[in-house]
Amino acid sequence: MGRRAHGEGSIYQRSDGRWCATVDLGWIDGKRRRKSVYGPTQAVVRARLVALRAQTDAGLPAPDDRLTVGGLLDIWLDHVQDTAVSPNTVAQHQWVVTKHLAPGLGHHRVTDLTPRHVTAFLASRAQQGYAKTSCVRFRTILGQALRLAEIEGWVQRNVAKLSDIPHIAVPEGRSMTADQAQRLLDAVRGERFEAVFVVMLTMGLRLGEATGLPWDSIDLDAHTLSVRQTIKREPGGLRIGGVKTPKSRRTLAIPTVTFEALRRRKTIQHKERLAAGPSWQDHGLVFTTTVGTPIDPKNLRREFNRITHDAGLGHWTPTELRHSAVSLLSAAGVPLEHIADVAGHDGTRMTGGIYRHVLAPVISHAAEPMDRLFGDAG
Repeated sequence: MGRRAHGEGSIYQRSDGRWCATVDLGWIDGKRRRKSVYGPTQAVVRARLVALRAQTDAGLPAPDDRLTVGGLLDIWLDHVQDTAVSPNTVAQHQWVVTKHLAPGLGHHRVTDLTPRHVTAFLASRAQQGYAKTSCVRFRTILGQALRLAEIEGWVQRNVAKLSDIPHIAVPEGRSMTADQAQRLLDAVRGERFEAVFVVMLTMGLRLGEATGLPWDSIDLDAHTLSVRQTIKREPGGLRIGGVKTPKSRRTLAIPTVTFEALRRRKTIQHKERLAAGPSWQDHGLVFTTTVGTPIDPKNLRREFNRITHDAGLGHWTPTELRHSAVSLLSAAGVPLEHIADVAGHDGTRMTGGIYRHVLAPVISHAAEPMDRLFGDAG
């Protein structure tokens, strides 16, 4: 027979070793309702009992001990379907839930989930090779689901917020040297996608910003280019949408090498439009397929890799052109705040955090004024 804890008539230890506590919820729908909570230790059950009493005293619904994390995630995904602005957001959340959260944590009961469970799950994903940004994303989405459970009164605390992200070394991105960049410019000359690669290298545009660039955002007379939209991949295909952040909306001066590449692009597209005839689909974009539709970024990556290999540069990706733009500006002595403006970042903190590995030339310039001030101390 189980024994009761001293001074706690409602808390007792069962014959199987687990602890249990019961609260009388009163008469509900003509029946006397009681709610039990369980735990491995007396202290755990006492804490759960206090939380349960606080809920019932406040008129909140008692948590369902049978609800699993997997069940909660299903409920939350239904909520996301109704409230999310972008279908892409829904698809990304579904992927995280289906591939990671449900297999890793779905079997736990929501009321039994602890920060230690979440931390262990994140550590397992880190050991599998997932980046820190992915682990942060997993925890954030779990936290959003648990926030819904908090609102509904199913849990008293959001254990995702109390978990720890494992230490994961962030790999440094690569950037081209000035010599490599010149070799690339020579290699892309005359290629069909020349201009898109030149724009990314010399102006630091994101891949989606470059592929989503419309002609009405380019003023060839004033030599300016305005970033206002981007190409996004969503369920069902590519979609033209808004830029990443308000700061991403920016107007940039066009370098001469880029201006000439854009002029050549205009001529090429005019010929493609005539050749396509009635098959042409006018989206107003600068970089398109031969019938005017948006370019699939996958095709650009494949083409860029071919060009860099043929030029003897090895394997490179279009995304590394943006890193290279920041690096080249930094090496030229451009102040960090100006680089942040070009990249469309919300301040220099983001630029310094993401591209710190390519900003060393700017940081090292601090030695020059110190030498002028203090000279040779030896």
